[in-house]
Amino acid sequence: MASTQPILHLPRELLCNITEYLEFYDRERFASTCRHIWNTIAPVTEDELLRAEAEEFSTSKNLFACTGCSRLRTMLQFTDAMRKGKQARHGIEARTRRCLECGVEAGLYKINDEVMIMGRTHRVCSSCKMFAGFVNNNGMCITCKDDTTKSQTYRRGSGSGRMVHDVEFDCSCSNGTCSRYDNLEGCHG
Repeated sequence: MASTQPILHLPRELLCNITEYLEFYDRERFASTCRHIWNTIAPVTEDELLRAEAEEFSTSKNLFACTGCSRLRTMLQFTDAMRKGKQARHGIEARTRRCLECGVEAGLYKINDEVMIMGRTHRVCSSCKMFAGFVNNNGMCITCKDDTTKSQTYRRGSGSGRMVHDVEFDCSCSNGTCSRYDNLEGCHG
């Protein structure tokens, strides 16, 4: 009986050769089809990631490269300082840009550190390690202070990919879109 997935039986070298002909986004989609392919093909290089960031698709969606996790992420996943100046798109230090999650993991942002995200001040919560617009004297955000079990759904690593509590953007929209952040997939990233 023939295999239903003959591409998985190709030698590693051949799979890697095939992916060399794919554009960045096609290569990422192909890699995400199954764990075997993800583990087989070569990871994205910083140069490829930064080139993809400069393409029209990325600029139209306000995507920026994080060289920590090697992903393109929405601008809401970066501090203002990481998107401007030397670390801006095409900046001389763009290779040092880290998203919020990678910045916390790398120790760039510590508990109660103050950063600007979309022009608003945020601090790292001592409980959930996410960025919030307000933290109390204990260093906890409103969500963690009000209900510590509720904050479990907002923690890093929960699969949401979010590092900023939605409530901190004062969004009153019910469908996840906000006119305040034009050209984004809604203010909820």
